[in-house]
Amino acid sequence: MYIFQRPLSLLLSRKAVLPLIVLVIAAGALAGRSIFSTPAVTSARINSPTHELAIQPSAGPAQNPQIRTELITIRPTGFDPTEIRLTDGQFRIAVDNKSGLDEVTLRLTREGGARVREMRLPLGQLKWREKLNLPDGIYLLTEANHANWRCRIIVAS
Repeated sequence: MYIFQRPLSLLLSRKAVLPLIVLVIAAGALAGRSIFSTPAVTSARINSPTHELAIQPSAGPAQNPQIRTELITIRPTGFDPTEIRLTDGQFRIAVDNKSGLDEVTLRLTREGGARVREMRLPLGQLKWREKLNLPDGIYLLTEANHANWRCRIIVAS
């Protein structure tokens, strides 16, 4: 049998098959590496020079293994959801940037203006994850360049 005017025995010779096998194995290894690896996410905390609200460090996993995670998504229209109610101030905040913006600056402030956190998510960083332990109160999560984007976080034990 001839394929493209060459005998099939030439196409399946050891010299031709070995490079093909190596190529398939290398491609599989690279694909597996990209699927199972997680990108390093780093964020920098920016302290406000005025009215920094001290929050309590969250308890370790031995004290509370079932810490609640609150997912907040930034969309082109703002935060989703726009309000979260918690009975315990100890939780993990998980913010995903799906707004299409290259960079966002998130501000978490307590009602009355005391800033709890300010996080700048630089180009390429689409997530912010942090354990928080907030005292009872009302907090606002906002984006610095979009005054109408707000997520209200209400902590009441």
